[in-house]
Amino acid sequence: MENRIKKKLQDITSEQMFTVLAFIGAIATRFIIILALYFTHFSGELSNKQEDWGTFGDFIGGSLNPLLSFLGLIALLLTIVLQNRELEATREELARSAEAQVKSEVALSQQSGILEQQRFETTFFQLVNLHNEIVKAMQVRHGKNNIEGRECFALLYNHKYTCSNGRTLNEWYENFYQNYRSDIGHYFRHVYQIINFIDKSNIENKKQYSNFFRAQLSDYELLLLFINGLSIHGREKMKPLIEKYELFEHLSISLIQLGSERVAEYNISAFGNSSDMKAIKKIFV
Repeated sequence: MENRIKKKLQDITSEQMFTVLAFIGAIATRFIIILALYFTHFSGELSNKQEDWGTFGDFIGGSLNPLLSFLGLIALLLTIVLQNRELEATREELARSAEAQVKSEVALSQQSGILEQQRFETTFFQLVNLHNEIVKAMQVRHGKNNIEGRECFALLYNHKYTCSNGRTLNEWYENFYQNYRSDIGHYFRHVYQIINFIDKSNIENKKQYSNFFRAQLSDYELLLLFINGLSIHGREKMKPLIEKYELFEHLSISLIQLGSERVAEYNISAFGNSSDMKAIKKIFV
């Protein structure tokens, strides 16, 4: 910054030096003319008398003093001008430095945001891949056969859900959860961790990522998630995230076998812009 200011001041003073040199040239020219006139008029010989030299000094001083005084005034004014120009140049440079600093901070902030976004996406997609691996690895014993993968969710929902023995939903689900805890406990915990990871992050457009994850869930996964959200295992933590991120937007209301009173236990926001919204709104009236 100091070098740029010096360069600018050099550019400024070069404009003023011509004026100063012009005045010096004018004074020198006038001094020479005065000397020439003096020696031409007074025979050109140097006097040995002190009073003659005093008279000569008065003559020279009277002729040059006005110009020297004027030159001194000009020099003072130029000094003031240069000081003002220097202050102005310093202010301009400081302003540019401040602007550059702001731009640098903005660039660093943007770069930090990009890096944070990249770190988030790396972790997010690793979690999604792990979720799909968990689903593929699921196995449920059905008779003599082992049901694997996403087919497990349809089996668990359709063949194991019943309240005909008088048990409440919570009683049934607790029994169901304990029987199949090794199969579905890890699954539900991982689903919660993914949604919670999105929710706790500092990224923008969190809904975009929750929608992407929601697209990985089958209808029967959503149905079991529906029950889990109403149970003691998911009511406190999972249910609010389901409602916030509209995880049931693509869940068909006709597949829910629990009755409208259980549907109404969720906030209507859990269903987003569902294609069954008319039927859903009737439940919440």
